[in-house]
Amino acid sequence: MRIAIGANPARYHYKEGIKEFLESKGHSVIDLSCTDGNSTAWVIKVCKNMAEAIGNNHADRGIVICGTGMGVSIAANKNKGIRCAMVESYWAAMQSCIVNDANVMALGAVITSLKMACAMAEIFITTEFLQGLDPKRKDKLRNELRILSEHEDCVFK
Repeated sequence: MRIAIGANPARYHYKEGIKEFLESKGHSVIDLSCTDGNSTAWVIKVCKNMAEAIGNNHADRGIVICGTGMGVSIAANKNKGIRCAMVESYWAAMQSCIVNDANVMALGAVITSLKMACAMAEIFITTEFLQGLDPKRKDKLRNELRILSEHEDCVFK
């Protein structure tokens, strides 16, 4: 899977740890943020680049990182086509994909250990939308996603 990843400079080493983990699992990682801990990488720009990478089919999913995960989650969700979920548990990583069809995961480097973040990343990228749900629930969620997409088309004119 092709994973776009981005972080603010203060989270450089955390991002690098997740990047190394994903590459060790055979995933292709596109780094959209700084190349060292001293560079400037504004999260708004990183999230915009993430949205473009996913929208242009250069990446299948994305991971964005800041201190709490809140800032990057907000910034990512300002972009058309992005469904970013702030994730703090294995359960949230899984459910964000199954129920919400999240294509970007936001992580908080201050509140989640690197080991846990790597495990959540693996869950996030291997879990599919509607995985394991009964047919009625699948139909309901597909319809909700369609309505959300139509709303998004109106908002992002």
